[in-house]
Order: sequence, then C-alpha cells, then structure tokens
Amino acid sequence: MRRDINVLIFLDVRKALEEGMKLYISENKVLLTEGFDGVVPTKYFQKARHRMV
Repeated sequence: MRRDINVLIFLDVRKALEEGMKLYISENKVLLTEGFDGVVPTKYFQKARHRMV
C-alpha cells in the first residue's frame, strides 16, 4: 500500500465479482480494479475509513 494514502475503501468483493468486476491482487497484496469504465460505483463500498499516518 502506498504510504501517502489517507482513505481506505473496503469493497464488497463477492458482489463485485458476481456482477462482473475484474479484481487483481498486486505483488504487495493490495486489491486492484479498473472498476467499470474506470469507475468503482459506491454500491460496492462496504465502508471507508480515514487512515492515520
């Protein structure tokens, strides 16, 4: 994970996969996606948290 990230977004992975979103796990174990047309709709967000750095 990048050190300059200050918001964490938790996705409903099951729902995203069921609806055809492609997800990837990076080498540093971070979940990546292009979403749909470059956007991840908020309906896939489970929660968002401010990350204290």
